Amino acid sequence: MNTIRRCKNLGIAAIAILFGLPTLAEPTAIQNLPDGNYIFSSKLPDRSKHPDIQLAGAEIYVIQKAGDRVFGEFFVANSSDFSCFRGTVKDSAIVGEALYLPFPMDSVNNKIATLPFQENLQNFKLLAPDSIPYAKGSIQRCRDRFLRYTKS
Repeated sequence: MNTIRRCKNLGIAAIAILFGLPTLAEPTAIQNLPDGNYIFSSKLPDRSKHPDIQLAGAEIYVIQKAGDRVFGEFFVANSSDFSCFRGTVKDSAIVGEALYLPFPMDSVNNKIATLPFQENLQNFKLLAPDSIPYAKGSIQRCRDRFLRYTKS
């Protein structure tokens, strides 16, 4: 039964991505998705609003998945709140570390720190890959920041 549910979820994901649909009909465990890049949102876009504010206030996770490893950026849409994270995934729970970067960045006075990171995206919606233009550079921005501010 679990295998059937996984196949169904992957089929829905493939259809949503192929046709550019905004979300999946059912929650999908990150662990069950094929390796690749994904965008998860705490809420659905409000299509009655301007594209720039459809997701205002939503928590957004841009994730690159490779096996059970994930890497990505968390941000709140239409705000300056963000952080980069890396770790492992089991079902839809991510455990690892986040790079705390104060905003605005002042490289002289700000302290850069890695903090424990744990988040469960079980109730988040999977968005179409191009639904948030800012997210296109999220993975590379975070890789660059981890390289710049940590030793690994």
